[in-house]
Amino acid sequence: MRFEVAGKAYSAARVWINEVPANAAHPTNAGTYFRLTCNGEAAVTNPFCCVELFIPMGGMAAYGRLGAWFVPDSQGGDLAVSIESGQEGAVYTGDALASKTDAIRLGLDDEMTAALAEHVSRAASPFHGLPPGALSFGWAAQGDVGTSVSTISLLADAIYWLLVHPGPPPSADQFRDAFDRRFAA
Repeated sequence: MRFEVAGKAYSAARVWINEVPANAAHPTNAGTYFRLTCNGEAAVTNPFCCVELFIPMGGMAAYGRLGAWFVPDSQGGDLAVSIESGQEGAVYTGDALASKTDAIRLGLDDEMTAALAEHVSRAASPFHGLPPGALSFGWAAQGDVGTSVSTISLLADAIYWLLVHPGPPPSADQFRDAFDRRFAA
């Protein structure tokens, strides 16, 4: 399922649920790996998701794309988290939401990879509520100018919301309402 939405706090978002973006494959570096103690309070209902976000801010715009996939581990244990890093110079030439205002790079650079790892692993992170398994972040893109730590954190929160959304995958309207209420406050 794929949809595009526009909300109060952002100009456009593209969302993929239980499918991979067509242009997601790109060269990656090893990235970052770590383990989280998890309590399994949240059930993962949408194991594949990706969000691309464009937020105009005067003469520039915040931009980012982040995807994740979850594989459960029925044996229990921790949550193994991996974050793919982009390769230096991997330029995105597709139809990114910010391609008219920024040079888009595939993957996350070291700064954004570290920011995502910190956001996911912080003590108050909802990611600790996932069940045991493997959570991988990838399918990412960032702007040379418009991607910040807060953009990556916003995308991670949206990914978590999609992973654990109860019932059937959320509609475009549900995503827009939740994003406006929870993530863009």
